[in-house]
Amino acid sequence: ILLWLDLFSLPQGPVSQALDSSWCGALIHFSTLKLQFGKDVIFTYGPLAHLISFVYTGELTCVRVIWEYVSKTLFAAILCATIVFLPKPWRLIFFLFVLLFIWVDPISDALYFLVISCVTALLFHHGAVRPSLNVFAGALFGVCSLFKFTYFLLSVIAVLLLVGFYLSCHKRSAPIALAVSFIGSVLLCWKLAGQAYGNFPSYLATSLDISFGYKEAMGLRSENWVVATGIAAAVLSLIQCTLVLRYRPCLPVLCIVLFYAGETFLSWNRAFIRADDHVLGFFALCPVAILTLWVAARPTGTIRRIGDAVNFLIVLICLTGISLQKPAEMRRDGNGSRRDLEATRRAAKGRQA
Repeated sequence: ILLWLDLFSLPQGPVSQALDSSWCGALIHFSTLKLQFGKDVIFTYGPLAHLISFVYTGELTCVRVIWEYVSKTLFAAILCATIVFLPKPWRLIFFLFVLLFIWVDPISDALYFLVISCVTALLFHHGAVRPSLNVFAGALFGVCSLFKFTYFLLSVIAVLLLVGFYLSCHKRSAPIALAVSFIGSVLLCWKLAGQAYGNFPSYLATSLDISFGYKEAMGLRSENWVVATGIAAAVLSLIQCTLVLRYRPCLPVLCIVLFYAGETFLSWNRAFIRADDHVLGFFALCPVAILTLWVAARPTGTIRRIGDAVNFLIVLICLTGISLQKPAEMRRDGNGSRRDLEATRRAAKGRQA
């Protein structure tokens, strides 16, 4: 319940002239008009972006609220399942980091990256013997892919590497279920959003063009210490991947490691090209995302002990990064979590009464 309360987030205010607020409101209006993404709308957000909007315009509000209830219930369940499969010493740290910092950046990228990482980790662990889990994951990846181009990239990376993982384990039904579900979900959601299939390639191409030109158009530099902290966290994450591969150097583990390396690159690139408060999303995501590696791969012995030390360093470095970028966030998120706890306590008393 506490996780659900923390994740649940409806638009808090109306659209305004501020940059982020204005484009978010515009996306809602574009979806209302059924404008064609890749043709009428050239942007990296997709035709379902109105479902993750953080402003209120009066349009598509009912759909937005329904998605919020459904998605956050699923996400809370996914995060809880991930916590169950984590090593015991890291369960509380994972829970608290999500609770305190997942919304440190009001854009939803950290949450969606984490959910995709958790689902992928669970599939690496269980998916080879559970085709139904792959159908669910493929459908979820497909829906998320049409929110934003970076979600699409991460989902494609996850699907390709999971298929490679399954095939290397000599499984046949799981990769077919995952691939068919993902492709079918993308195509179905694209159509339900009122988009013509002929515009899908142009949406991908224009999104890729914008991504390559984003640094020149919108790039911002951050403080040197913040950048250094982000680099340190990313490097340690890659070291963690290397440790896992060293523990078991085989093709299935290589697929796992490549996913986490790709996820680290995408999240770091997204945060530090425009290094304003976007960097907070990376620092909130990095420790918990790399912890899910312990769900996908379970090293033991010396490698496990070294890995635990690396995880601990990543947590400390990311907390430092949040403090350097926005010191007030540490206090604000602590107060927000106390309010969530109080709300949960009152709700529990109400049910007992």
